[in-house]
Amino acid sequence: MEYGILINKEFRELFEKINSKSYCSVCQEHKDRKKFIIKDKKYIKKDNTNFSNVLPGFSSEKISKSVDLLIVADSHSGTPEKLFREQIGLEKEVNDMNEYYRNAEMETFHQQEIRELLKKLDNKKITWVFTDLIKCYVWHGNDKENIELNGYKNRNTAITHCKKYLDEQIKVLNPKIILSLGNTVSEGYFKLKKLEHAKKYIEKVKGKDYEIIHSVFPSRNTADLWVKNKGWAKILKQLENNNLKIKK
Repeated sequence: MEYGILINKEFRELFEKINSKSYCSVCQEHKDRKKFIIKDKKYIKKDNTNFSNVLPGFSSEKISKSVDLLIVADSHSGTPEKLFREQIGLEKEVNDMNEYYRNAEMETFHQQEIRELLKKLDNKKITWVFTDLIKCYVWHGNDKENIELNGYKNRNTAITHCKKYLDEQIKVLNPKIILSLGNTVSEGYFKLKKLEHAKKYIEKVKGKDYEIIHSVFPSRNTADLWVKNKGWAKILKQLENNNLKIKK
């Protein structure tokens, strides 16, 4: 498969920048994040100086400016082991994310639902990029062995530092519509108010107005709410009713 973010020169330069370790050094050295490194040293290989992989996202085939749709999720959760896995390179990261969401054996509810959405978008020939607000594996749960670690501070620190990367992605990709998956992205990044599933908002990102559609995040914990709100059906209807010109 040919990934538009790896073919287009400007997109590739952006994704290479996001994928570089030095780009994240300030965040990795922050006190709310560094203490996870100290406590979970047992998971780090001696020759592995990378704290975590940077996961820039993946895309449909042969995209060009502007993309039809930018899909933004919260983050990649991860066990402490995943937090400190080795950097494996941009092409491999993009392929791994694509494989997880489009081909790998089903493990999670959100994996199943994202796969369904991407198939529908591809069938309608909509160009898309899927990315996250937090661009690395960031643990934000509770660890019974290290109860003094505040995983949510770790997550919030990552969000603070990752905002500028998402700003840059939006500027370069210049999407016609943005699909915001979950309250963390909609409220924390886009500052949307009175959230409703499949509702369209107009908000500024770095001084430019963008059309943003809010979605409940499809997870095991929100499955009832997801079904009640008719899942992707209302989202796809909203896309068709707005600036996204779906190719026949």
